[in-house]
Amino acid sequence: GEAHLKVNSGNNSAGYDVKIAVRNPNERIYQTASYPIEKRKSWKGKPQFMDNASEYQLKATVSRLPSINLEQRVKYLIRYPYGCVEQTVSTAFPQLFLPKLMQLSDEEKSDIEGNIQRAIQRLNYYQLSSGGFSYWPGRSHVTDWGTSYAGHFMLLAKEAGYYVPSELLNKWINYQQKTSSRWTFDRTTSYHYDLEQAYRLFTLALAGKANVSAMNRMRNNSRLNR
Repeated sequence: GEAHLKVNSGNNSAGYDVKIAVRNPNERIYQTASYPIEKRKSWKGKPQFMDNASEYQLKATVSRLPSINLEQRVKYLIRYPYGCVEQTVSTAFPQLFLPKLMQLSDEEKSDIEGNIQRAIQRLNYYQLSSGGFSYWPGRSHVTDWGTSYAGHFMLLAKEAGYYVPSELLNKWINYQQKTSSRWTFDRTTSYHYDLEQAYRLFTLALAGKANVSAMNRMRNNSRLNR
């Protein structure tokens, strides 16, 4: 929008045009429709747009498989305002696979690549001197599940061709190795900690640093959560 400001004083006057950004307070509305087309048949249709909308965007997909309707979810994912380590990773992790799932514009590809690289850089703020990751920046307590989750993301991002600082990754590997070797099962104090250990060992194997002795100890423990 635009506003014109005018001031009068006696015989003098002054004016100024101000452009004002108008933000629509309403959420985006998505409408989807699917139509099966039989072999050697054709389909003709006309999109039905909603009334009182100032802008429309239309995308059509032809597929041999049922559509999974990623459009709405992708737009939200790319814009998600992440904060903790879990949100940071959850936002960027699935974006590693979007190019394999759907056709993306050059702008969307650029946004996704930037989001993933920024998420990797942001992980520096969560990593402690031990190599583990805290849940929030500036905290001193390690979140073991979040540490494995962050490392899982870093490994697959590196595999996809993204730059992951070697110091960030090596400190994480060192933490995972030490923690997996020290781990012992105690049902009274470690509810679900065996699941964290399983995830920790999985990520080490994924990094090519499998802790075989810890894996064998865990495998032979009959008291684990099932």
